[in-house]
Amino acid sequence: MTWSNTRAGMAALAAALAVAGGHAAPAGQVHEGDLVLSGNDTLEITGDYRQVGDIWLSGNAVLTIRDGRFVVDRLPGKPRADIVVTGRSRLIVENAALVPPLEHPDNLYLAAGEDASIELDRATFINVINLVGGASLTAEDSAIYSSAPALGIPETAGAFGIVQACCDVRVTLTDTTVGSLGLFFGADAVAVLDGLRPGLYADWRLSEHVGAGANVGYEVALRNTRVLPVRLEGPFERGWTIFTDPAASLTVTDSTLNKLVFQEFSGETLTFEGLRLDTPVTYDFRNVHLVQTTITNQWGLFARDSDLTVRDSQGVWLWPVGTGHWTLANGTMNEYDPRGFTGTLTFAHATWRTAGEIFEGSNHVIEGTVRFRAGVARSLVVNASAVTRRLPVRVLDARGRPLASVLVRLKRGAETVRARTDAAGTAILELAFDEGNLRTRFTLTARGKKRSAWFFTDTPIVLRT
Repeated sequence: MTWSNTRAGMAALAAALAVAGGHAAPAGQVHEGDLVLSGNDTLEITGDYRQVGDIWLSGNAVLTIRDGRFVVDRLPGKPRADIVVTGRSRLIVENAALVPPLEHPDNLYLAAGEDASIELDRATFINVINLVGGASLTAEDSAIYSSAPALGIPETAGAFGIVQACCDVRVTLTDTTVGSLGLFFGADAVAVLDGLRPGLYADWRLSEHVGAGANVGYEVALRNTRVLPVRLEGPFERGWTIFTDPAASLTVTDSTLNKLVFQEFSGETLTFEGLRLDTPVTYDFRNVHLVQTTITNQWGLFARDSDLTVRDSQGVWLWPVGTGHWTLANGTMNEYDPRGFTGTLTFAHATWRTAGEIFEGSNHVIEGTVRFRAGVARSLVVNASAVTRRLPVRVLDARGRPLASVLVRLKRGAETVRARTDAAGTAILELAFDEGNLRTRFTLTARGKKRSAWFFTDTPIVLRT
């Protein structure tokens, strides 16, 4: 799962930086609460260490982590742990692993902005390094991927590790292995890319591969550096990912991408059809063009206050913000990440696989017919948000014929919801879920027949009487 570089995402990061405050960590090998360095503060931590809470560096502060395993865990009630580096501050990791706890390996985000720098030397880091503004990352003899030897996470158990670049950043990776590289192209970007694939890059610079007349402000340099191949299906970080503004002028030819993501549409009504995985496609959307290019895992659609319909498509990643009506028909979604969303998602004979995060005050409706794969029940996270499911319940007789005007009752603890079936034998019952009851089971009853269900039960739910 990646960090959003939308305008709203950048504003949220700036707001978070503005309110950061506190003091440096005390001596010792465990610290609870945010670790904050500012001004000319410096702190060196050697050996194994556990930090429970976010890390904030600003001004000219320097945090050095050396010779050990530095674990950053989230505080209770937070969906993830963040390390945020701004100003002219520096984060230095030497001969050390900077990692989340292994029970939550995808929940550590490292963001650097303004003129801050991240320096990795014989270091291991997993999940997301997000660079904005004029920030820089240098890594030498390092591992930025979750199955690195220092961690021992099987490649098939969770493929995390991405470096994301935009704006005016500088990335230099030398003798390093990285799970994925994410390239962001803004509305005014002009670029032509060819031959992006996983593999070993002996001496490669982005500025030499964006075509004549390109307008790309950042640089990525790879020296004897390997970009890992995709081996796991879903919202994982391997290979190359491209995030593009819908207004960009971008052509990608003869490449294999892990993800192609449009971010973000605003106030639009759009339909997408026939998005395919694991086959070379020629695809055009406005001035964004794919030519004989394969998408292996995800087609991402990020939109604010918009109505989107996706039909007959695979590997769909939806990121709705604000309001709007979203529809997925006859397709497969492998990631769902609403942020402050108050609209409706309608499924029509769709499948939801793998993962999702319902965050930032989302309070929306999910309705329609959908099949859940097991991965969703394990990984879906709801934080400071709610979702109401409009559950279609079909009541049939012993011969499979629909029964009209039958009262269906739903009971969850002290809550009771009732509705009658229509002429097609279907009743719609609404039930709200949040982080406290997302996995709480409820009971459906019709004509004396009962069935247990939960948020992740396929719909329509069938009761045979």
